[in-house]
Amino acid sequence: MAGNCYQYVETFLAAARIGCPFVVLNNTYSPKEVVNALLVVSCKLLLIAPKIGTRSLAPHINALTEHATDVPIVLLSKEAASESLNRNMTSYSTFVAGRHTINRDTLKQAESQVLCDDIVNLQFTSGKQRREQLPPPGV
Repeated sequence: MAGNCYQYVETFLAAARIGCPFVVLNNTYSPKEVVNALLVVSCKLLLIAPKIGTRSLAPHINALTEHATDVPIVLLSKEAASESLNRNMTSYSTFVAGRHTINRDTLKQAESQVLCDDIVNLQFTSGKQRREQLPPPGV
């Protein structure tokens, strides 16, 4: 739920580089649908814009902090995030500035394990997805 922004492209390519599946959620999802989708895909990190166009995603972020509190959230915005809102929340600029750095040997090891048939992208793109309609965890 990033909208059209350079951070989306950067994180998509970074995930592909290390063989990490990148899941795209439908921008029209309700807050409850976002939480349910994250629980199904066993998300390790969420990147979300505070708003897409004129649509505020504040209700989505609030639902995520209430129901998926163990998932680190990176806010994609030009403004600095109020990181005091949630202990698992950070701004994109803070995230890429080194708070989550790894050394080059670890990066090379991850890159060396990427196979050409690894899943790069999974998209929840259209229609209303109820929890019952989503694939089971691990799929």
